[in-house]
Amino acid sequence: MPAMTVDALAEQVLLPRLQTRLKSWDPRHDAVPAHVWIHPWLPILKKSLECLWPTLRFRLSKALDRWETCDHWALDALLPWQHVLDPANWEPLLEKVLARLERRISEMPVRPEGQDVAPIKDLIAWIVVVPAASLARVLHAAFFPHWHAALSEWLRASTCEYEEVLRWYQGWKQLFPEQLLAEGIIQRHFAHGLVAMRHFMSGGSADTAVEPPPSQNHKQPLPQHNGSVPASMKSATANESVTLSLSDYLTEVAGEHGLVFRPKKAQHLGKQVYQFGGVSICLDRNAVYVATNKGQGTDWQLASLENLL
Repeated sequence: MPAMTVDALAEQVLLPRLQTRLKSWDPRHDAVPAHVWIHPWLPILKKSLECLWPTLRFRLSKALDRWETCDHWALDALLPWQHVLDPANWEPLLEKVLARLERRISEMPVRPEGQDVAPIKDLIAWIVVVPAASLARVLHAAFFPHWHAALSEWLRASTCEYEEVLRWYQGWKQLFPEQLLAEGIIQRHFAHGLVAMRHFMSGGSADTAVEPPPSQNHKQPLPQHNGSVPASMKSATANESVTLSLSDYLTEVAGEHGLVFRPKKAQHLGKQVYQFGGVSICLDRNAVYVATNKGQGTDWQLASLENLL
């Protein structure tokens, strides 16, 4: 069929019908998605279909106004248009999605126990459509202020068990996919959490606790470790529990500094000996001891984390 004939049929017959169908289409309830009856025409009509995009955007945008983030119809409806719509029609839809996600996550309480992570998982599902940097900004603004507040309150509690705090911290990190963990602002928040834990575990006071990254600044550098961690940690009722939490904490610190931390085939006074970077250490009660060579023997000396690093 000649190109002129195709263009005439498209302009006079097909496009008006598609436009009429789009105006009544409801992405929330219609059984047949719009891409099923529009995409087949893309190779034939190409740019002629662009006249439909404003109407398509309007229908999707209107439906998103009533969208609950736990309902996955929105992702199913937008995904087929990711590489079809031009930025002028696509980006406003993503902005509306991000606004809804941010609102829902900002309403989500963050607590040590009984945590509902469904809103975070709903956000993570959009990683296939929304740039990771945009999702990271939502977490920065809506999630991490609550996360830092919950962590700080827990660390200040007299009944705080550091082993439980570390498991909670690690659980949150494991929840996020690699694409989000690679974002600088996410790294800064988790790094700050580690700094806060180190501060309180070393006996630091609430008055001198480090502040979390401000929500308005996305380019703040990674928190730096300021001050050493004394070898003596805060006391707890169960010494074994403190040793476990100290081991978990050193695992985090070693990973952050690119150091090896692993058990060795050796013991000292019945305690497990570990390799921490280029030295051997032993954890006893609330303290870290480092092995030093003196003459023909090995001496174990109390050490701070700053000495180890």
